[in-house]
Amino acid sequence: MSEGENCDLGDSASTGKGLLSPIIKILLGRRLRPLLILSLYCFLIFPVFRVAVFLATREAVQNTTVWEIGVCFGYGFQFDAVVVGYTVLPMVLALGLAPGPTFFNKVFRRTVTIYITVVMTVVMILEIVNAVFMVNFRRRLNWASLNYPKYYRETATFIWDQYNLWVILLIPLLAGGVYLLYRVLRNYCWRGRLTFNSPPKRLALTAVTIALCIIACRPTFGHFPLRPGSEEHSSNNMVNQASTNTLFSLWHAFMSMLEDGDDEKKYYDLPSVDDARKVVSTLLLQEGDELAPTNSRPLRRRIVSGRKMLDLNVVVIIMEGQANEPVGALGYGGPHTPELDRICREGMFFEQLYATGARTSRGLTGVLVGHPDLGGRTLLEREDAAGRFQTLPGVIAARGYRTIFMTGGDPNYDNMKAFLAAGGVETVIGQEQIGPKSAGGWGVPDEMIFHKAHETFVSMGDEKFFAAVLTVSNHQPYHVPQGRTAMLPNDTEANRMLNAYRYADWALGEFFREARQADYFKNTLFVIVSDHGHGEYLDQGLAIDVPGYRLPCVFYAPGIISPRTVSTIASQTDIAPTLLGMLGGTYEHSFIGRDILRVAPGDGFALLHEDRHLALLRPGRVWITGPINRRAAPRPVPKLYSVTLDSMVPFAQADADPLECATMRRDLLSLYTIALQQYLNVKQKGSQH
Repeated sequence: MSEGENCDLGDSASTGKGLLSPIIKILLGRRLRPLLILSLYCFLIFPVFRVAVFLATREAVQNTTVWEIGVCFGYGFQFDAVVVGYTVLPMVLALGLAPGPTFFNKVFRRTVTIYITVVMTVVMILEIVNAVFMVNFRRRLNWASLNYPKYYRETATFIWDQYNLWVILLIPLLAGGVYLLYRVLRNYCWRGRLTFNSPPKRLALTAVTIALCIIACRPTFGHFPLRPGSEEHSSNNMVNQASTNTLFSLWHAFMSMLEDGDDEKKYYDLPSVDDARKVVSTLLLQEGDELAPTNSRPLRRRIVSGRKMLDLNVVVIIMEGQANEPVGALGYGGPHTPELDRICREGMFFEQLYATGARTSRGLTGVLVGHPDLGGRTLLEREDAAGRFQTLPGVIAARGYRTIFMTGGDPNYDNMKAFLAAGGVETVIGQEQIGPKSAGGWGVPDEMIFHKAHETFVSMGDEKFFAAVLTVSNHQPYHVPQGRTAMLPNDTEANRMLNAYRYADWALGEFFREARQADYFKNTLFVIVSDHGHGEYLDQGLAIDVPGYRLPCVFYAPGIISPRTVSTIASQTDIAPTLLGMLGGTYEHSFIGRDILRVAPGDGFALLHEDRHLALLRPGRVWITGPINRRAAPRPVPKLYSVTLDSMVPFAQADADPLECATMRRDLLSLYTIALQQYLNVKQKGSQH
């Protein structure tokens, strides 16, 4: 039946015949049928995928109550309604206001049909991708997802390597399915006689449907509308993540990127900048520190170490993914990292150092910028931050050092090259200068990176140099060269990951076997640290996996640094101040970290960040907070946890010390306020510190 035919199906309201009630007849009429089809489709698809995610991640929600799951679907309906309301609103105006001649125009009807087809297809694709994302990362698609199209080559290569068979099968199926969907919609949406064609009836119908859309767009009569954070009702983060909507989350992530830090205060109850500065001063200032504030950096300080400045080369090796359970130095068994374990025994090993975040860019921000990253986009990608934040390479360059950044991948990824070059790095070496990229990987194999690093260091001769080396091999899809060291059967994802650990560790050992024969070795201080953890305990439904954030970190310089283990809790942001303290002399910095060697073991802390959730870790305790849910939650969400090296247990609200909770909350939000304000200062004033 063609779309122009005018048969009598679904619009018999005007004849008074049929068994359907008048309301149903109106809903099935031509004016509303396309809206009804799209709305019902969305309201069906969204909860179906929630159920699918819960079934696929049931281990993460196994201790969740039926009540919490029910509340999740109730919240989910509200988030879904917002998306449906905004999605169908253009159709409400088009279908409701179009007079008869326009309504019967083929171009008009085909345009509406294409719109419905596109929306249905996008919703289905996003829900499939989001389900895969949540199963793998226990997070809904967020701001990081908006970066993937920007780095399409790496993203496409990764997807092809992981899912090539599915891509081959799904692309033609998707194309055929979209065309079939269009044909079905084109034939069904426009069947029957046109009612509500007179202007009064059309305007009345349009007014009613617009009112319904407005109600859907704000499905609460409370003072606060739905926004990120409104889903926070459960102590289980998987339940909270499932409570919201993918399109809703992506839209707010996009808007947050546009607001660029100005929206942060609506996510947290941040203190005033003056109050936060007082708190953070007591947390960071150490004996002998002299405040030397600037307009943009109120915590800039001058350190007089009282020790002669050491003219040591500095090499910071940031190892992709080399953290958590397979690392023997962190207390785990298995012969996966013997080289790193040996170096940790022979150097100054920080056994309780924690990542600032869960991505490489956040690790670089912590290690090389001494700054806890912000919500949404990483600091490296914020244009206003480039050249206006003090960096570790920049501080050391002021001492007459040559500075180098080297990575086996694309140095433009996450804007690393531009940010670090503006921050004091003279030479940036990337994949193109090293060698051919490994198949399916994110760059050249680690052995090639380390060989290039060794050649570069030898070529420096007697010049002092600082180098940061970022490895890439221990990253999904875990493609590493075979035959270098003992490998497990490459038949499971777990074994492929362990083989990547083994290969990366072998490459590190080969580098040091080469380096020990070179002249620069005896005059170089090496810092080895991982970029981030792997989330080993996210299956417990945690918002931040604190044990999974623990990283190996060792300062290694045989004959200069005596072997020892430092048990003080520390952060990646403490690495730069600690390194500068070891080099001695006088220096200035405004890093949000401390010389951890001058901190009493019981006074250590670390600020952790993951997808709008913040955590403050102290010995035996961690306080976690997420975006504020200003709407009434059905039950309190635990925030204080008892934590060990490999476990987290929430405190019952009745058992938590109110003073301890208040203090940790104050310290956490004060630290984040200063971190945010330092960015807002340079953004507004364009000043360099």
